[in-house]
Amino acid sequence: MYIGLIITVLMCGYVLYPLFVRKYKGGLSSPDISNKNEAQFIRGILQDLEFDLETGKLDEEEYQKLVTDQNAVLDKLAKEQSDGKANRGPAKCAKCGANLQRSDNFCPKCGAAVF
Repeated sequence: MYIGLIITVLMCGYVLYPLFVRKYKGGLSSPDISNKNEAQFIRGILQDLEFDLETGKLDEEEYQKLVTDQNAVLDKLAKEQSDGKANRGPAKCAKCGANLQRSDNFCPKCGAAVF
């Protein structure tokens, strides 16, 4: 009887665990995020908007407004980068704070993925 109860509790914990764990630490407001990563994120949003237009979730007017807004953010990021404001110092790992090179996909110190 107790074994069945223990197994049930463990299974519920296993199933519910992903609901209580945050996938992303930080976010766009995090100071460690680079303009390159933010631009990639916005490009993903633009792809999602295009898909939503094709599937009928958005009408043409809404789509154009949202795309214009996202393109304005991309233009702002590109302008900041060309002005030299985007990278005032070396990029840092969000997990351990180690300095990163532009070509790094993983942190050389802790191995965390660089987004």
